[in-house]
Amino acid sequence: MIYAIMTIVGGLLMAAENRGRFRSKGKIPRGPVVYRYPNKKTGKIDYVGESVNGRERTQRHKAQGRPFANPKTHQKQWKPMDGRSTSRTRRKVERNQIKKHKPKYNHHAGGGGSNARRR
Repeated sequence: MIYAIMTIVGGLLMAAENRGRFRSKGKIPRGPVVYRYPNKKTGKIDYVGESVNGRERTQRHKAQGRPFANPKTHQKQWKPMDGRSTSRTRRKVERNQIKKHKPKYNHHAGGGGSNARRR
């Protein structure tokens, strides 16, 4: 039998696989992720986001010409979230990253998502 280890983060139950370091090697997964773009020169995080499909979302940032999505100036980092993660848990991780790094291209405190902006 396989048992998932769960921890409480910010009042939310979160699988242990959702914790840990951000990755930058290989391809960003098509699954749920929290991602960020550090500036290659300064090392400062310039943008943080979350998505159900990390690869598709980061490709859209690049296609839209977002300044932080330029691979010459910024590195792409991501934290894969397991299949049990919800948008609520991903937004919590995103909000914590925004609070910690204060990225210049995030215009909101994070965690709203596209559905929240439509209301």
